[in-house]
Amino acid sequence: MTQLCLPVEGETAGPLFAHGPKLKCSHKQWRSRNYRRKVRQATPPWANKAAIRRIYKEAKIMTRATGLVHSVDHIIPLRGEFVWGLHVENNLRVVLHEDNMKKGNTYVEQFGLFE
Repeated sequence: MTQLCLPVEGETAGPLFAHGPKLKCSHKQWRSRNYRRKVRQATPPWANKAAIRRIYKEAKIMTRATGLVHSVDHIIPLRGEFVWGLHVENNLRVVLHEDNMKKGNTYVEQFGLFE
């Protein structure tokens, strides 16, 4: 379900969009929208979207089976410090959510720390 941003009373979005109200989003909404934009930009036209969906489904199944939250990790981050990865099935894996948050936006495979 998509949550909408709330209009700020009496303000407009700027001269190009003066006809509409300025919208104020929560930080969580902004981060979610920003992340979806990054994923969309990092997904090449040749990506196997069915395989990508299967990986996300596998994370849900593992979460239900173990009771521990699993998430999908980009092995090479979409926007890392030194490298930018793609949103393709070969760059995705299912890991514990806690481990994924520890890894953050870094590429640690080169150090063998995350296997």
